[in-house]
Amino acid sequence: IEESIKYIYQLFKIHKFDGILGFSQGAVFSSIICGLHATMTPEERKENYFDRLKFAIFVSGFPPAVSEYYNL
Repeated sequence: IEESIKYIYQLFKIHKFDGILGFSQGAVFSSIICGLHATMTPEERKENYFDRLKFAIFVSGFPPAVSEYYNL
């Protein structure tokens, strides 16, 4: 999961996304990204380009199985 999160950070630096959409396992991962976004300070959001994130859509998701991210 950590490698995937770092990859998403890199994508946010290169491309301008207004939001994210996730289906099934992608919905779980998208919810983790949003949970991390919500816990970041304003400086961290700018550093990771998450200050651009305006919306998220989750379709057919489920709670994350990794306990580290369960309560985001």
